[in-house]
Amino acid sequence: VCELFAELLGLPSVGLDDNFFDLGGHSLLATRLIARIKSAFGVDVGLRTLFESPTPAGVAGRLDMDDSDSGYDIVLPLRATGNEPPLFCVHPGGGIGWSFMALVRHLDPDIPVHAVQARSLARPQDKRPQDMTEMAADYADHLEATFPKGPYRVLGWSFGGLAAHALATELQRRGRTVELLTVIDVHPGWQGLTHDDVPPLDDQNMRPHLEFLMRLVGLDPDLFDEDVFVFDEVMKLLRT
Repeated sequence: VCELFAELLGLPSVGLDDNFFDLGGHSLLATRLIARIKSAFGVDVGLRTLFESPTPAGVAGRLDMDDSDSGYDIVLPLRATGNEPPLFCVHPGGGIGWSFMALVRHLDPDIPVHAVQARSLARPQDKRPQDMTEMAADYADHLEATFPKGPYRVLGWSFGGLAAHALATELQRRGRTVELLTVIDVHPGWQGLTHDDVPPLDDQNMRPHLEFLMRLVGLDPDLFDEDVFVFDEVMKLLRT
């Protein structure tokens, strides 16, 4: 496992207790590492395992568990340890929260960090929230289940900034204490947007966003036929 870590990170060697993400690993390399581990050992340890135990020793200790695809959980621990109240990071428009792993290494190591991800990634059969209010209520339920006592720290990036604001408002409506709300890179005129302003999901101008999602999970868009680049087809690829 140490050799696989070193190979993916481009390092001469990696120690048993070296942290994959502290050494420069990110979500794209993480998906490649999981694939290499599966090829070498015949076990799918799952992205959640790597996020929770990001060292060779931690991964090796869980090779007897086949823990495939928990990387799309609605609340995904990116750093499970720490004594401070956790920070919940709400996904951008693509629904995936893995990109917040790049933030983790810059935060106090005593702060647990969780990604909040779109329900339909892990549970495509579930009824989807119909609006921001329903989404905020759904996410609030999961935050309360994960961290019942509070207080709550919520961060959102891009679309997630809107969802984080709605989530914090819902938590306050329930009488919960919101200690921190951080909103990053949100369109300043979002209040005036309507569904008519959003392009159809299979419109050509969605192509860059769909390619970004594919790269985020380790897929090379250049290797796929043109008919893949519609929303529903890319979602199928993300779940496989």
